[in-house]
Amino acid sequence: MIADPTVTQGKYGKGQHPNSQENLKKGRWKKGQSGNPSGHAGLRLHLWTHIKVYALMPVDELKALDPKTLSMVQLTARDYVLKMTKGDWQRIKEALDRDEGKVTERLEVDQETRVTVERL
Repeated sequence: MIADPTVTQGKYGKGQHPNSQENLKKGRWKKGQSGNPSGHAGLRLHLWTHIKVYALMPVDELKALDPKTLSMVQLTARDYVLKMTKGDWQRIKEALDRDEGKVTERLEVDQETRVTVERL
């Protein structure tokens, strides 16, 4: 049987019970407080920190790290850097773009509608 949305159940409508309203007030953020203070961005910075550390290590030392003792973030960073050492150019490009910024291109167009592309 499908409930009629125009009919309220009991004394209070959906979400209108005083206890429900009180729970909503408890969960509100204070003025100026972030809605996601320990969210995903911190994890990304943490991952990048490990990638930078591992990228400076000798390959033999990096391979010698025991995966059983590493956190998931450390293991991910280790594998990322190991793939870079094997010539995975996509990972190398991502790392350089992240650390140095993306390469810009300058286009010059003359009156004869020829286009010259110069990589900086």
